[in-house]
Amino acid sequence: MWAALAGVFAASLLLATHGQQRRHCPKPVLSPDTQLIKIGMDVNLTCLQGTWEDNATFTWKLENRTLGLRHPNREVAGGRLLLKSVRYRDSGNYSCFRGGHMVQNIHLLVVETMETPHMFCSRKFPVSTIRCEWRPSSRPSPATKAVLLVHKGFNKEPNTEPCSYISSMQRFVCRLKLGEGDHSHHIVFMCVTSTADSQFSSPQQISGYSVLQPDPPVNVTVKAVEGAPQKLTVTWKYPPTWNPVFYKLKFQVKYKAEHTTFTTIVDTQMKPSCLISDALMGRKHLVQVRAREEFSHGSWSHWSKETTCTPWMDPAQLEEESSHTSFPTDYSTEDMNSYSTGDYNYRDIFYVQTAINGRPTDTAMDLGELQIPQYTFFIAGASLALGIILFVGIMIRYKKKWQQDSLKGGTLQYIFAFCPLCKMTHEEPKPASNTIPLVSPPSSPISNSPADDSRDSSGAYDVTNLNYFFLSR
Repeated sequence: MWAALAGVFAASLLLATHGQQRRHCPKPVLSPDTQLIKIGMDVNLTCLQGTWEDNATFTWKLENRTLGLRHPNREVAGGRLLLKSVRYRDSGNYSCFRGGHMVQNIHLLVVETMETPHMFCSRKFPVSTIRCEWRPSSRPSPATKAVLLVHKGFNKEPNTEPCSYISSMQRFVCRLKLGEGDHSHHIVFMCVTSTADSQFSSPQQISGYSVLQPDPPVNVTVKAVEGAPQKLTVTWKYPPTWNPVFYKLKFQVKYKAEHTTFTTIVDTQMKPSCLISDALMGRKHLVQVRAREEFSHGSWSHWSKETTCTPWMDPAQLEEESSHTSFPTDYSTEDMNSYSTGDYNYRDIFYVQTAINGRPTDTAMDLGELQIPQYTFFIAGASLALGIILFVGIMIRYKKKWQQDSLKGGTLQYIFAFCPLCKMTHEEPKPASNTIPLVSPPSSPISNSPADDSRDSSGAYDVTNLNYFFLSR
């Protein structure tokens, strides 16, 4: 409930403050005779319009300092003064004198295009000073100033905190002090003012915990584990700006193999070490670490600088790979051309990219020296023989079955069943005239079937009845 009320209070304060920003960050008031010139432009100043005698003498002064006639960025021609590519130092009051009397006074102001500041506030430790920073895209003029306005509560004038420009960092830095137990919400914004204009940043709601962002861990070390080609150990230390006596940090480790896009992030909680157990063998890995307050207050720090390491490799394997690797010294362009035309018949040599001790080098690999294990040929031959035996057995089995089906007359029945338009004649064997049967022949199954009545006068069978007969059987 209190959290919701605090959020509503902060939102209302934010809206109220936005309307008061311009009042607390006003634009400078300029005199009517001021000429605003952008930095880098050319300016042509002229005395009062009129007709002058040819022998009239004109003199130009800048802040009561007489300007010489000869200058690489200045030209004086009678009553005209040309300033080339003006800089901030060219700002000031220019006076034109004729015969020792001032006839024209011009206030020239060299200005820059004001940027809208984008402020970022952070705190490196729970009891340290809050820093609000803004980095302009170009170096500001020496007259540009910045202040931090801090609102706390309704109907109160904001407090003003001075900001300074740090040339080495090229940014404005403002500092705000809050007590260790002060977690109330504040509305802050930055006001930047130059000699001719002013701009202010968007208001931000901050508290002691919301802007907490520690520095990245330091002394990140990655080592290979002896005897483990897929393991790496990572250790690091707390940043110097964080005191771990009363406040702890939790950490994340990010790693990936070199020249790959797949990245792994591991939470290590509050332990300042990590064991990577899924590293790629023989590949260099890039490792980074970041930190955050143990109860997830604030945000994560930036990632630390990349640290590289290659997992452990078996020395015997390295020696074996080195023995199979040769470095050609007389492999010329003519050899490459002859190989490409098919005249190179000695050995097939291709240049490949090989990594030796984690360092890529151009080497030559002789494909004739590649050794293939003998059991590979044995497995391939056994598989081929087994396949041939199975194929021959299947062919023999089905061949016998086909022969048995043809002897049983199964094919003839299928022909009768599926060929109703066929006309087949049946010729009964004629007994010999001189043969007298002693025993009457056995009755045929067909003789008692309706098929006996299907013969016509010519002795042919009606195929339709024969189809019915065979199908019924």
